[in-house]
Amino acid sequence: PDRPAAVRELRRITRPGGAVLVVLNAADHLAELTELAVAAAVESGLPEPASRAEIRSDGGVDLGTGAWLLAAEFGTVDRHDFASELAVPEPEPILAYVASLRLVESSADADRILAAAARLLPVARDGAIRITTHTGVLSCR
Repeated sequence: PDRPAAVRELRRITRPGGAVLVVLNAADHLAELTELAVAAAVESGLPEPASRAEIRSDGGVDLGTGAWLLAAEFGTVDRHDFASELAVPEPEPILAYVASLRLVESSADADRILAAAARLLPVARDGAIRITTHTGVLSCR
């Protein structure tokens, strides 16, 4: 829970001349799924969430936040981004992910939200559901 302390500990245990690699998701990783969950919740009568922390269960540390935290302790932090696209052939894995989000998991209306998400799924012409991924590696020295 004390992120600056965790980063200080990473720095402390790194040998002189050593490196730490930290892999994190970017803030826009799987954005379509976050948007789907919000749209489904709103369609189900819930208020729109005020922040990403209300939606996702990732602890709020994304690639940008991680770079900022690590730069406070390490002399050099190099960021390497990797963006891609997933083509998911069926809705079940998508709906399972949406069900795992804090917004849905903590709601008494989870079944209604999931039903709305199933109706709102954006399916491409080839039948796949396309999702943008954005992850990255922070190389710290």
